[in-house]
Amino acid sequence: MVDSQKKNQASAATSKTSRNTTTVSFTTQNSKTVPIDSQFHTVSDIAKGMTALGGVLKLFKDPVVNGIGAGLSTIAGLLGSSAATQNDTSSVTS
Repeated sequence: MVDSQKKNQASAATSKTSRNTTTVSFTTQNSKTVPIDSQFHTVSDIAKGMTALGGVLKLFKDPVVNGIGAGLSTIAGLLGSSAATQNDTSSVTS
């Protein structure tokens, strides 16, 4: 733009910039769960033994022995069970 006497001059410009970034990545993951030894297996083994012994003792006709067998079975059921596992995972991202 210029005025009629050409004393003042101005210019204008516009620009528009657009930018898009796309990132793609690939991941490979391998996982394996395996049982491991645990101190809690002992409790599970004791509970199994108590259940077996309680079942045998409940077969006796003696009420005291029968009661002991019922008690062992009840206690074994209250102990519950446990399992210990280890999860090994590896991931590669590229």
